Amino acid sequence: MELNEAIDELRGEIRQFNEEAVNPIKERLASLEERGTAPSDEKVTDLESRLAEQNDKLADISETLRLVQANEGLIQPKVETKSDPFKGMFFRDIDSARAELLHGETRAIALADIASAGKLTDETASAFLDYVVGDQPTLSVIERRTMNSPTARLDRIGVGTRQLRLAAENQAPSDTDAISFAARSLSVTEAIWAEDISWSFLEDNIAGSNAEQQIANVVAKAIGEELNDLAWNGDEDANDGGTPPVATPWFNINDGFEQLLNDDSGSNVTDVSLSGDTTALAALNTLYKTMPSQYRTIGDQRIFCSPGFATEYMEELGNRATGLGDTTIVGGAAGLRYFGIPLVVDRFLDADKIYMTPASNLVFGVHRDVTQEMDWNPRKRQVELTISMRVDFQYKFGGVVARGHSIVSGLE
Repeated sequence: MELNEAIDELRGEIRQFNEEAVNPIKERLASLEERGTAPSDEKVTDLESRLAEQNDKLADISETLRLVQANEGLIQPKVETKSDPFKGMFFRDIDSARAELLHGETRAIALADIASAGKLTDETASAFLDYVVGDQPTLSVIERRTMNSPTARLDRIGVGTRQLRLAAENQAPSDTDAISFAARSLSVTEAIWAEDISWSFLEDNIAGSNAEQQIANVVAKAIGEELNDLAWNGDEDANDGGTPPVATPWFNINDGFEQLLNDDSGSNVTDVSLSGDTTALAALNTLYKTMPSQYRTIGDQRIFCSPGFATEYMEELGNRATGLGDTTIVGGAAGLRYFGIPLVVDRFLDADKIYMTPASNLVFGVHRDVTQEMDWNPRKRQVELTISMRVDFQYKFGGVVARGHSIVSGLE
């Protein structure tokens, strides 16, 4: 079989698998929710278990398609990285730096041992960005768009409904104008991370065989924490309220999703007050019904909430004498779902809001060029590290965002 035929066959298999194995389960779960079935009901939990199994099978088929496409040259194959992609990121000669720090007479870092400043290689930058995203609750599930230029378009084609008309002889129908084209854009802004790496930190971490990898992991995780926070709470107009106003240290780098969605509220984004819902289950029910019905079963639909809200929901489930309640008590927030829709628990979310939207609708844009510069400061006995990267946040389509606000006290 030729590769093109194999690709077409796999694509058809994915479509058929979705239609026959995945979508019916989602539709059944949606039907149970709309009929007021409890999320801990055995029918719901059984369907959620079956959905997880089918999604695993679908992922296997999709990976097979990716490998075939890579072989055909239709997509770029995954880059096989060396065992330590960070070797040379911080030190030109890590062995020499290690020997001097641990056993040398001066215990100083020679300038010749420090890596030259500049852009990281594609392999190192990609590995560093993987560490940045890491296990950050939001950044790890939403779409990451690696950009070659400072801007990128997020195109969307919309098709109106109820536009079909009865055909009549000798009478031309009016134009429906049903198809609309819209585009949002990512426009990256440069952000700098200035880190002072202490002497003791270097001594503790440089002894290992993957010293630079360990340093990169720590630095990238710290950057990821702030970017995950910025993703929700960034506000380009933020200031400290002083006279004259002084920009906050980092919240004004970009607008985050809350600011972006708030600006679109009442237009595309669907807002709903949860002030009348006294339980987490009732709030989730209201949020779910706010999402237009045609979007509720989108494959990567997610509910984003704060830890406090997730805890309340877990307690409500845990108080029920069911298998789901037992699983919740033992496993905590891991695997927490509402009728098959995973909950993403993020401590950086505003406590009185929850969101429902596909993960792929939220985009983290980052320019592939990441730069670093190091300087040894002998007086302070530390290395001054500066990481520069360009980032932005955006969403594709407000029509698939349900934003619940005004959560009552005790649920947030």
